[in-house]
Parts: sequence; C-alpha cells; structure tokens
Amino acid sequence: MVQLRGMVAVYCVLAIFSGCSQYAPPAQAEATLSRCAPGRGVVDLNCPAPPSTFSTAGLQGTYVGQSWDAWAWSSFAALNWPALATPESSLFQTGFVRGIPDVQKKFVTAQSRDVTVWETFKEKRELFNPLATPRSWQARTFDPKYAPSIHGGEIAMCAGAEPRFAALTTAPRVFARLSKTPSAGGASTEDETAEVASPAQESTNQLCAGYSGKALSDCRQFLHPQQGGNDSTPYTATGPNGRSFPVGPRVFKGTPSAANFLYYEVKVNYDYYAYVAQPLPNNPGTSLNVYTSAIAQAKNNGIFLPYRTSAAAKPSSRNPNAVANYSALATANCYASNLKDCGLAGQPNVSVTSLPALGSIQLKAAWVPVSLLDGNPDDYHLTDAIYYKDSPNQRNGLCYDVQTFGLVGLHIIQRVHAGAPGGVAGSTGGTYIFATWEHQSVGNGADYTYVNYSKFARNTEMPYPNTAAGIQVARLQNYPLPTTARLNAQVQSQLAGSVWANYRLIGTQFQAIGLGCSQPIPPNPDCATQAHKGEAISLALGQPVYLANLVIETNRGLQQFQGQPPGQTPNAHFAGNGVPKNYQFFSPGSANMSFSSQAVNMGGCMGCHGVAQTQGFAFSFVLQDGDKGTVPDTATSISIPPVALPTQ
Repeated sequence: MVQLRGMVAVYCVLAIFSGCSQYAPPAQAEATLSRCAPGRGVVDLNCPAPPSTFSTAGLQGTYVGQSWDAWAWSSFAALNWPALATPESSLFQTGFVRGIPDVQKKFVTAQSRDVTVWETFKEKRELFNPLATPRSWQARTFDPKYAPSIHGGEIAMCAGAEPRFAALTTAPRVFARLSKTPSAGGASTEDETAEVASPAQESTNQLCAGYSGKALSDCRQFLHPQQGGNDSTPYTATGPNGRSFPVGPRVFKGTPSAANFLYYEVKVNYDYYAYVAQPLPNNPGTSLNVYTSAIAQAKNNGIFLPYRTSAAAKPSSRNPNAVANYSALATANCYASNLKDCGLAGQPNVSVTSLPALGSIQLKAAWVPVSLLDGNPDDYHLTDAIYYKDSPNQRNGLCYDVQTFGLVGLHIIQRVHAGAPGGVAGSTGGTYIFATWEHQSVGNGADYTYVNYSKFARNTEMPYPNTAAGIQVARLQNYPLPTTARLNAQVQSQLAGSVWANYRLIGTQFQAIGLGCSQPIPPNPDCATQAHKGEAISLALGQPVYLANLVIETNRGLQQFQGQPPGQTPNAHFAGNGVPKNYQFFSPGSANMSFSSQAVNMGGCMGCHGVAQTQGFAFSFVLQDGDKGTVPDTATSISIPPVALPTQ
C-alpha cells in the first residue's frame, strides 16, 4: 500500500484544486482515545477504527468462532459509527467526509437517522466510470439521473416527486444499482432488487404453485426431479433430488402480488476503491475499473486486493498490497487529530484523499421502504434514497423518486490476515472474514416471501412459482449459533438507547472447510457424509458453515449454498489447485474456492465469494461484474440468470 499511497499524494499535487490543503477535513476537537485495544475475544463498541487483528494460536473449539464474532461486532461498531459531516459542499459533495468517523459522537448512542461511516463509502457506479481516480475519493462521481444511452439517456424525476426532494435535508443516496449483463456462460443477479444466482432446491410443488393448465404442465416437466422422489420433498444439495439449474430469487415484504420488494446496495471502502481506480503497474493507460483490463488481469491472476494485519511480518503470499503493523488505536487517534501527524506505519501521506489504510472492505445492505417496516420506524437505521420506477409515458420508460428506507440486513466482509501485533501473520482471513447482521424484526422470515426467476435460452423470463403465489421465507439453519446468540445478548445490553440494539449478528465465517465430493478435506468418497462431516468440523469451531442472511440469501439454494454455479472456468492458477470447470448446471459437489493451494468446496458466504476467487477476482463479485450495466431495476425490469432448458 505504500506505493499506492505515494501515487495518490502525487495525484493530489497535480489536482486542479490549488492544493491538498483545500481537502482538509472540518476540525474535530482533538483527543486521544484510550480504547481500541481490547483483548482477544473482547468486543469494543467505543473505537471508531476497525479492530486490530489477533493471533489464533492456542485457540481451541468454539473459542475460535467466539473470538471472530467479537472481532466482527467491533468492526460493526466502527463502520456504523456516525460519519463526519461538513458544510463544505464544493469539496465534499455528499455533505460528509467520506470514510471518516465523527469522534465527538458515539456508536453506542447512535440514533436511527445518523449517517454511518460505511454509508459514505463508494457504491459500484462511482467506481466503474471514467471519473473514478484514486484522488477522486471525496468527489461524487455518479449522477443519479444517469442512464445508459442504449436505454434512452437521462432519466427524469417522477411526476409529483418534487416535494419529496425539496423536503430532504441531506443528499440522498442511490439504491438502484444498474442491472448487469451476465458474463459469457455465467449467471449473476446481484443487483438492486434480485439476489444472486442459486440452485432451485424447493419442491416441484412449491416451484409450480400458482400455475394451471399448460403452464403447470410445462413447469412440472421442467422442474421434475431427474432421479424420481416425492414432488413435495424439497431438494437438497447432496440428496438424490438435487436440481441444478440456476434461479435468481426476488424477495418481497408481504406477498409478491403487492410488489413490495427489497432493495440492495453494495459499498466499497477507500482501499478497495483506490486499488481498482489506480493505473495498472504493467499498463498505466488503464485500470481495473475498465472491464476488459480487469478480465485480463484476472485471467493472469494479477489482482491483489489490499488487506490489513496487525502482525509485523506479512504472510508468505504474492499479495504486495498490504498494511502491516495495523493499529486500531493509532488509526483512531489519527481520526481524532484531523489526519495530522498520524505517524501510521507505512503511510507517510495521510489525507482525506488518501485515508488511513484499513484493507479492502465491502458491504452489502438490504432495505425496506419505511411504510412497510414492522413496529416503530425509529427502531431501524433509516436513510433517504433514490430509486427507479416504471414510467411508460416518459421517453425511456423510467423515472426516479425518493423515499425513506429502513435497514434490515447487512453483510460486512474484510480482507485481513490474522496475527498479533509484532507477530507473524497467518493464513486465516486471506479469504476475507465474512460477517452478517439482521434486524430483530426479520426473525425467521414470517413477514417475507420470495419468488425464484429463471431465463430460458429463448430469452423469456419465468417466475417459479407464479408471482402471485410466492414461497414463504423460512430459516433452514439454526443460526445464530448458541455462542453467537449469547454474545449478541451481551452486546445488545450495552446498546440500550441506541438503534443498533435492534440488530443481531447471525454469524461469522473465517475458515475454509471442505464439504463436497470434489477433492474433499479430508478425502471421503461419500458426498453426503463428507458434507455432514465438514459441517460438524465447522460447528466445532463455532463457525456456521452455511452462513446466510435471511433477507440477502433467502431461498433454499442460497441458505444451503455449496458447490459451483454454471458457466465457471477457473483461471490457470486455480485450475492448477484442482478447481474444476463447470458448465450448464450447478454442481453441488464441486470445489468452489482454493485455500492453501488446495481446492475446497466451502459453504455459505465464503463458498459463494470463492467462485469469484477462482476466476481471479480476489473473492469480489463487485470487481468480477465490473461495469456491465444495462438498465436500472424497476418493478417489471430485473436481471435474471440465463440458462438453457435442461436435457435428460
């Protein structure tokens, strides 16, 4: 990261602004923070910097998972810390100093309308466009009125929306991430209102509900189990009735017929943004935010997203983009000193355009319109956001509007390497640490339904079941685990009076565990037995092997994710580690990632993101999907995974 940050400093000098001093943050009362250095397994809710890493040496049994759960809660506090507001709108166009906490405020007393640090991070369209450069971190590099020229150009405001925009006191964010055209042979639905591709594991009866006549006959013919079995029995990844064509679930608050779907957004922090936006060392005329360049780098296994470790020595890996000797306390004190004389290890030029290094952080959030929230809206973290609607009478059939939304789900993934200060970094965390939270109201999903969609080769879209019917959401795994639930209760007792007392950690993934039939760890020819054994190993560590967020990974296939989606060809590096190619259908027994140079079939969040790792994109679907935008999502326009009709 030293090379990258020096480059940013040069850009700052060459900027059109008269100098970097114009980017000085608004003054905060300088203070020295005495916290930010808890013991291993201790939650710190009073540190505005993400936590230091720790050594896993000597940890046994569920204490491993408990330690990472505590670390995850400390991360949650830092990233949901109130952001630093500023009136300098010409330099800080969002009204906030992006990525900087307000150290005069506290996470433990945060209210529902406080804008958080992570909400000031960049969203995808601010990264994948020509205006994105490392020095443009504080700038707003995307206009919400933008629409691709293939869809009629600029999108107009919806009729009657003017009073809603006039009533805003801060600039709204934009939820409607552009839909994506899938990569060749692949399937992706990670966009505004649809979840990622997954296998259809519901029963035929569930999937064909709401159809009659020829539509019912066609559905049953398409979805009937290949190997017999009861139509009313849900399929499983390892059972005889496994179905392997991809679907993209769309989740609704209430019944699907009311069309009250959830909205999703993805954010990346400064380290991620600057790495992707900087000129490529081997080709300075381009960067990773140019899709063809990212593809070429991924094919050659040349993408190394930055990580952090508190250890003095980096692990033996090819990734040069790291900050060693990371200290949460030093970083928090840097924030408190208005980024002056920070003295951070390996970071001589800290400023609001070159923030203290944290390693790559990505977040994915699920939101529900405030009018549909259960209970008191003030019990939710709230935000105003722009979203897109169908508008047939306007030139491109779309318009944009604004309303208030409540947060119901949040993923946080961080690239770190475990290691104690002054020690040697370990391999744990190089796969990212995956943690996810839900609002308490989500419960086991009683107020939510979903519909699986699929697109046939003839390019028509079909919902399974009929959109009017829907499938009731139900949690399949007993998560949070007991150790996590106990920690949640302890944390929530410290958050009385804060909106964040209404959120709970569902679980944390930190260790790759082999589940499937393709080169399992340890070898076992029986796929089902191996899956159960792998799950038992994971649970013994206090880790949920099928970690999923009920409002972000909702259907049966995502709640039980393992194996490899269709259309996957690992690059030469990961193919050499034993990760196989996969073609038309989901392969639940195939390895989906690599750890310590060995192919692994992992479950849950880590296994899903591992698919992006094997393509060379460092566990990041954000980078793998790039700028493949087509049209904004609306009630009738969503991106659906393509798939040819299965053959017997």
